[in-house]
Amino acid sequence: MRIHTITVHNFRSIADCTFFLGNYSLMIGANNSGKSNIMDVLRVFYEKGIKYEDSRDFPKFKTVDNESWIDIEFSLNDIEFNNIKEEYKRSGNLVRVRKYLKTQEKGQDGKIKQGIYAYIDNSISDEHFYGAKNVQQGKFGDLIYIPAVSRLDEHTKLTGPSALRDLLTQKMQFK
Repeated sequence: MRIHTITVHNFRSIADCTFFLGNYSLMIGANNSGKSNIMDVLRVFYEKGIKYEDSRDFPKFKTVDNESWIDIEFSLNDIEFNNIKEEYKRSGNLVRVRKYLKTQEKGQDGKIKQGIYAYIDNSISDEHFYGAKNVQQGKFGDLIYIPAVSRLDEHTKLTGPSALRDLLTQKMQFK
């Protein structure tokens, strides 16, 4: 499974932005152009060391609405596609989800939507993607984040938290 498309709505310096990722993608831009904000979008989606915080993450400029969300479309291989709920499947072996960060929209239970919801056809479901949070996050794999300003030994140690340890643990679980 790999990320195919990311759409961001009202996150920090981003009002609305859609971008597409290839097998290998490179982000280049001037200082203060939003590169770190895009990385933080992924970190917030995966809840990797950062959670959405309205006072920090909602734009300081005037917005067209009071919503904040992240849509990600994933490209699945045939095995992954065959193992996903039928109603979540999109043509081209794709599945699209939205993580609500801030909304007044209510789900089927009458509560304000929080978390991840799948697209069914071209509409967002009123029920969480696969129900419980651990299941919905587990379906998307994981994100390994290594900050640009860090020491190599911080990310390659095998005791305590490190990116290398996370990667090895993840790979050993799938064997």
